Amino acid sequence: MRKKSRRLGVPKRAITLLQFANRYVGLQFRRNPPPLEIDCSQFTQMVFAEVGISLPRTSQDQAKQGVAVSRADYGSLRR
Repeated sequence: MRKKSRRLGVPKRAITLLQFANRYVGLQFRRNPPPLEIDCSQFTQMVFAEVGISLPRTSQDQAKQGVAVSRADYGSLRR
C-alpha cells in the first residue's frame, strides 16, 4: 500500500516529486538546448528519476507511457 500524506490523501512520493520540481521554478528551458542545458523532457525525466520512476528520453515517448486526460484537466498541471 502506498504511503499517503495527511494533506488531502496525496501519496508521499507525489509530494516529494513536486518539492523537487519546485526547486527549478523559473528556470528557462530551450527547445534545442546546448549540451550543458536541459529541455522540458529532460526535466521531467530528471524529476521523476528523483522518486525512482524511469521515463523515456523524449516527450513523445513519455506521452505514450502516461494516462490521457481531458482538455479540461490540463490546468491541474499548473501551479
